[in-house]
This record gives sequence, C-alpha cells and structure tokens, in this order.
Amino acid sequence: MADFSIKPTAGTGNKLILKDQAGNAVLTTSDSGATLASNITFDDSHKDIDIDVDSWDLLIGSTTSYSSDSIIDYDYTYKLGSNVTESAGVVTVSKAGYYFVTTCVGQWAQQTQQIDIVLQISDPSGSAGNTSYVKQPGRVLVVSPDAGESYGVSSMSWLAYLRATDKCCMYGTGHLYGNTSDAASQQNATNKFIGFRIGA
Repeated sequence: MADFSIKPTAGTGNKLILKDQAGNAVLTTSDSGATLASNITFDDSHKDIDIDVDSWDLLIGSTTSYSSDSIIDYDYTYKLGSNVTESAGVVTVSKAGYYFVTTCVGQWAQQTQQIDIVLQISDPSGSAGNTSYVKQPGRVLVVSPDAGESYGVSSMSWLAYLRATDKCCMYGTGHLYGNTSDAASQQNATNKFIGFRIGA
C-alpha cells in the first residue's frame, strides 16, 4: 500500500488539528513538528522500571557475630535508591512490584559458627508495611570451612512481591566477616544484601 498522508493546506502557519469528542485539540501540527495536548494519557504501565531509584546494595563493613536469630544489620551502604529507605538492616520500598533480591554471606575460616540466613518480607496477608515477617523459601547455609586462611562464602536469590511500604530483611545467625570501610575496600565485601524492582 502506498503512503497515506494528511497535511494542512500549503502555507505558513496552517495546521492540522485532531480533536476529541468534546472538541478539545489532542494533536496540533506546526510548520515543522507537532504538539500533543496535556489531556493525553499514555499507558505506560510497562515503562515504569527505574532500577536506579528502586534498588539497594548494602554491605557489612565490620565483622559481626549473631549467636541467635536476628535481623542482619548492614552497616555500609554502597547504593540506596531514592524510592528505598533502610534502617538497621530493614529495607522499605515505596513502589509496589516484583523485586529480585539476592544475598551473599561469608565468614572467615577460623570461625566455627554456622551461618544460617533467610529472607523475610512483610506478611502479605497483613497490612502493607507490617513487621509480622514471613520467611521466603530457601536459605543460605554455610558450615564452618576447613581451618586455615580461607573463607566460606555462599549466596541465594529470591523473587518477592512487595507492596508499597512493605519491608524486607535478611534474618538468621552466623559470624559474618566484614572488611569494607570506604570506596577503596568495597571489593573486599563478602556479605551483601541487594535488591531491585523488575516489574509491576
């Protein structure tokens, strides 16, 4: 099929104006280009992914031992998006959606305490943002590595649906090795808690 073109009568300033049922202009052409009216609504539900604002990347800077089940506190922030807050290891999101969450845990070989850590999220059956946490399937388990100058490191990932204001955190026990205090030492991290929104 040949091109189908619509254009105003030739002449500077002549316009092509498309209107809605109420007679309001929705598209108005100019001599070179066009302007969309402010009353146009775009279906952008599939275009709202902004990992920069809906993500977090936390590290443990100082070695910490959790002898009883506790929320793991990450004391060094590598990145915290503007839609996310963190307090004492608890992350709160402001935008609902599916989040890819992963953690890496590690300990120094001379420590014999077993690491056993899970992901917790706000109870989906309760109100948004509640702290009646529910454990997600799967856990990170590190049994003491052989004695010597070595490290035991493991990781686990989850796909979790979080509502606006819902919270999530890593929870468990273990001797967590930390060696991150500034930008130059970030590559030494063996304990990380990362998450980012991937869809509605």
